[in-house]
Amino acid sequence: MSANSRLVAIVPLGPAPVAERWTPLSRVLGYLPIGSSPNALVVYDRVIGEIVPHRRGAPIPGWRRLQEGPQSVGYALGGPGRALVI
Repeated sequence: MSANSRLVAIVPLGPAPVAERWTPLSRVLGYLPIGSSPNALVVYDRVIGEIVPHRRGAPIPGWRRLQEGPQSVGYALGGPGRALVI
C-alpha cells in the first residue's frame, strides 16, 4: 500500500535531507549542519537528534557541550538523597 498511496508519505519541511533510509517500521532522515552550527541533525520517526562532530583522538564531548545536563525537576521533587529520573 505504501508504494501506491500518498497517505503514508510524509514530506519533510525545510531543507532537503542529504540521506534518507526507509525500513518496514521506520524512516530515518539525515540533514547537514544549518547556518553556522557545526552540528548535523538526524530525524527518526519524527524525533530529532543532534549529531555533534567528533574527531578521532580528540576528547569526547561532555554533557555541557551536548546540552544533556541533569534533569533538575526530578531531583527537586524527590528531595535530598537518591532519586529515580526517567
